[in-house]
Amino acid sequence: MWEVSDAGTAALMEAFYRHYRAGAGRARSLQLAQIELARGADGQWADPGIWSAFTLVGSWR
Repeated sequence: MWEVSDAGTAALMEAFYRHYRAGAGRARSLQLAQIELARGADGQWADPGIWSAFTLVGSWR
């Protein structure tokens, strides 16, 4: 959708897979990761432009 930072993407993916491995579904994992970055204590990734470009596509089945 638009260009995003490599570091912001890495932070989002780390959070996404942490939630996914913990048992949250794909959509919930993405939602939790986005919320986590948006509410981060240091505010480094709070800008939605960093994490809102990512969407889930397709089916794993």
